[in-house]
Amino acid sequence: MSHLPSDRPPTEGPRPLIFSEFEELEQFLGTIFPTSSAGRYGLDYPTMIHPGNRAWLWVCTDEEHIVAHAGMQVVQLACGPMDLVLGNIGAVATADQYRGLGLSSSILTALRREAVRAGIDLLLLWSEKFDFYHRLGYHPAGTELLYQIRPPVYAQKPIGWRSPEPIDREPLLELYHRHDLGVRRDLSRMNLLLNIPETTVRCCGPLGAPIAYIVADKGADLLDHIHEWGGDPEAIASCTTYLAFAQQRMLTLHAPSSSTAALPCFESRFGPPVAHPLALVHLVDPVGLCARILHTMGTLLDPSQPI
Repeated sequence: MSHLPSDRPPTEGPRPLIFSEFEELEQFLGTIFPTSSAGRYGLDYPTMIHPGNRAWLWVCTDEEHIVAHAGMQVVQLACGPMDLVLGNIGAVATADQYRGLGLSSSILTALRREAVRAGIDLLLLWSEKFDFYHRLGYHPAGTELLYQIRPPVYAQKPIGWRSPEPIDREPLLELYHRHDLGVRRDLSRMNLLLNIPETTVRCCGPLGAPIAYIVADKGADLLDHIHEWGGDPEAIASCTTYLAFAQQRMLTLHAPSSSTAALPCFESRFGPPVAHPLALVHLVDPVGLCARILHTMGTLLDPSQPI
């Protein structure tokens, strides 16, 4: 039990979520964050907010009711010749009357401690609260380029324009994995993400062999944003332009600065982008990570050594 001033409510934790609390967690998060028309926060974030991930969903409680939460999803990040173990942090929330008590900070500190034990290389999150997360050791990393697409007076429909059919799903996954930097996925995870409520997915090209795809919207927090794409850059740009025209709405296309093959096409089609920090990152074990990078570099120079 935490020792708090008498005018503050007592809390317990941080600790991992237990199975019987999952429904309450969804309701708690739904009162703090916007959700899609489905009304369940876990449907908007199915790879993080689900019972099977509860070991990484940490809470503080008061009289057995959840009053603060932060979650993490552990994934493999393909990064050139090596993979990194990445902890995606999300759904950091505290009930209004419990703010200012350091509950979110305590949960994030606990998650970092568990990340060390699990051998996770780095923690990553997206937030505008730079000062808060800087105090916890998070720093801006990478650059994301944002392209604004206004609906044109007319746009030609790309050949094979459609919502993906089941036969398209594996080829879409292959297009996704062409990125030099990205989270490793299997087909089941790809299907989960593409089926998030309020998500718009379009592709073009032959049935069963699409040449490009775009993913716009997602749940309630990425409306009018194309946050994932893959395939031929010209086809991606054509799909984006046609979606803006067909639905008569302005879109924002997100592109990491590492996507060097696509950026000249995007700038030619959409104009200069606005640069923005890609994410906030915390290195869990900087010394160990540097050692792994040096080992990988040595292996590339001497292929007889195993990675």
